[in-house]
Amino acid sequence: MSVVIARRIRDQAQVLADDAARRFFGDNPDCEGWRDCEATFLAEESRQHLAFLAGAIELSREAAFASYVRWAARVLESRSIPRSCLAGILRATEAALLEHLSPAEFASVAPAVGAGLAALAVEPESMPAEQAASAAIDAFVLACLRGERGAASTLLADAVHRGGSLIEAYASVVDPALREIGRLWEVNQITVADEHTATAVAQVAMARLHANLAPPEPHRGRAVVTGVEGELHQLGALMVADVLEMDGWDVRFLGTGTPLRDVVSAARGHSPNLVAISAMTLMTAPSVRRLVTELRASLAAAPRIIVGGGAFRHDRTLWRTVGADAFGEDLPGALQAATPQNP
Repeated sequence: MSVVIARRIRDQAQVLADDAARRFFGDNPDCEGWRDCEATFLAEESRQHLAFLAGAIELSREAAFASYVRWAARVLESRSIPRSCLAGILRATEAALLEHLSPAEFASVAPAVGAGLAALAVEPESMPAEQAASAAIDAFVLACLRGERGAASTLLADAVHRGGSLIEAYASVVDPALREIGRLWEVNQITVADEHTATAVAQVAMARLHANLAPPEPHRGRAVVTGVEGELHQLGALMVADVLEMDGWDVRFLGTGTPLRDVVSAARGHSPNLVAISAMTLMTAPSVRRLVTELRASLAAAPRIIVGGGAFRHDRTLWRTVGADAFGEDLPGALQAATPQNP
């Protein structure tokens, strides 16, 4: 039933979000943070909460929704929007759900919404502290934010020329740099445009580094690396694809946001021994479970299926729920997860 309810929430997301925005403006005239916001902006905010809520319902992860709400509160507070405004939109969303869902459906949804509201009622969590970074990470972050493709490419090339490998350059420079860029956006020190610029520059630098390195002859087997429908983040999966190739896999990288049926079709054509799937948030984790189920039903020779990304780092048992064989926490972890360990 949870899958049906989650689908119903997604199907009615626009109606629910518009209803929640209308209720919020009616019930919270003194919410300074959003007083002057357009209804369309607030409806978009509500749609995001609904997407995460649907993921929590489908995967029975009430605690994960509460964790998402705490994260959202920190992000909004860094933009001078108090958590009381977030509580208001969640209550308005709850009222919209009560009106548009059946009593039985609402009874299944209410605990997750309640967990989110309860999370806002406790002492606010501070934003995670900035991690100590090396000079190489700091320089790479700065080059990416400035849009300096040449400088970013040189930094990665230097990391390899000093005796490192592609995986070491990715794990010691690119991965921590991207996490720091994400943190800077969370604390409102950079804009979405800045973050997109940095991501694009990082991808160019990775492509240039990869083009100058000769991968070994494939000897480990065939692999498919992909994101899922609705997933917007690609660089993590791309890094996994590159390090698997350098480890001796014949890799087909499908990018992200790829429709399920097309991932399955590509997998049939590549006959993989390994499929690696990336999901950054609870919002797209249900799509991972659907993809895993379809791959196991559709492929004659069952591949090993591993997962990774923020959704699985934040909930360390979720990989079992989606039906994967293993979880790679980081790039070395992905390489380890790719090969079954001898008992």
